[in-house]
Amino acid sequence: FVCLSGDYILEDLRCDGVPHCWDGSDEGTGCSACGNEKYSCGDGQCISYNLVCDAYADCVNGRDEERCGLFRCRGHNICLREDQLCDNKVDCPRGDDEKFC
Repeated sequence: FVCLSGDYILEDLRCDGVPHCWDGSDEGTGCSACGNEKYSCGDGQCISYNLVCDAYADCVNGRDEERCGLFRCRGHNICLREDQLCDNKVDCPRGDDEKFC
């Protein structure tokens, strides 16, 4: 399968409920009732593809920010870049970005 980004994944990984393309296009068209222009959150919610991996969890379950190279603050819809972790600056409300450093 060719992702919208141009990357390739195994056809068996398409429509398995887990996005393998960084843009989530392997879970788009033909996989759900979300249609061609929407990303499926996997729970019936649909969002625009431009909201996937935008550092904000738009899906209630946070699925649109999984596998994006970002860290999600526990209990909040806040996502941080890797360089914001363990930088001696608390960015998450509970401080989990500075724990286990």
